[in-house]
Amino acid sequence: GESRTPSTNPQPPLSPAESRGHQRHTSHESLGLSSVEEEQGAGEGDAMTAGAGAGTDREEVLQSLQVQNLFHEQPYRVYIGHEADVLDLCWSSTLFLLTSSMDKSVRLWHISMNECLRVFQHPDFVTAIEFNPANDKFFLSGSLDEKLRIWNIPEHKIQSEANAHEMVTALCYSSDGKRCVSGSYKGRLKFYGVENHKFDFVTQVEVKNASNSKEGKKITGLQFLPGDNDKLLVTSNDSRIRLYDGYAMVCKYKGLKNVNSQIRASFCCDGNFIVAGSEDARVYIWSTVNSLVPSINPFYTGFRRDKHRSYEHFHAQKDMVTAALLAPSQTRRKHPMHTMTGPAPTRAASALLNPESSKWLSSLSEEERVEATAA
Repeated sequence: GESRTPSTNPQPPLSPAESRGHQRHTSHESLGLSSVEEEQGAGEGDAMTAGAGAGTDREEVLQSLQVQNLFHEQPYRVYIGHEADVLDLCWSSTLFLLTSSMDKSVRLWHISMNECLRVFQHPDFVTAIEFNPANDKFFLSGSLDEKLRIWNIPEHKIQSEANAHEMVTALCYSSDGKRCVSGSYKGRLKFYGVENHKFDFVTQVEVKNASNSKEGKKITGLQFLPGDNDKLLVTSNDSRIRLYDGYAMVCKYKGLKNVNSQIRASFCCDGNFIVAGSEDARVYIWSTVNSLVPSINPFYTGFRRDKHRSYEHFHAQKDMVTAALLAPSQTRRKHPMHTMTGPAPTRAASALLNPESSKWLSSLSEEERVEATAA
């Protein structure tokens, strides 16, 4: 089978004969991907590097494929508290962590502390959560009880609630925190304005194939394009990833298998690539360049702007890949390993342990809150 390994020296593209029918993206070199082919049952000595330039020394090529180990053997911190499976998690810019679970709760943690800072109880499984990116004193939750909720963390209460009339399976905020969108079990998107942390329903969109009159499949992931709150990436259980501009679909990405899992596709930091896991134990990567440039005349090129079948993929493990992320650029830089000594508890995190101190956090301005959480 085909696999791809990060490389600091990307190799030239494979020829058609070498690729053995594998679908490649023409811009894969910008990701630092090279192709490594391993014969089934062959040992490491039989591994053959494909696409290497003529005369390239085998040992030099293999050495270039070695990746620095970015993970410590021991976890930095282990959080214990949930009594059932964890379904979602979300980080804030100030290093707070939200986790949601089948125990019908959302828990708040901070990277500097072992203790759970807050527990937010729900009537049913909490399938999706997200901090407000503009003000992380608030977060959004979606549950199988068909409700969306905006929570006020310092005051430990529901700020606003909306009835989605369907089981909520995915959600996300726009980067300015003024809009949000939810995805349902029946394949519907619902858009809301959330200025002042109050729900204001805008519209809904059916996510399904145009030729299929049946209900859409479950929405498993949502994300706005970094830097563009008009473009929304939607992952669903029909093994499709769709890009919407406003409320209209502009491109459909195919290749992965996502029929029964909660697989979520995501953009890289600059939005140039999309990555997703798959039920076939592979990771898939697409370029967004062709789907975002002005339309090309299909009469002359044969290119359909609304369909994107060109992708990179590699075998990742024996079982399905439920989550995949492209690391930010700073992660790929060579640097000394971080020490295991973490930051001291911030004033904001410490205040949340004491209910009487929450009034102080709630009264802070945005600038004061940023200073407090960094202190």
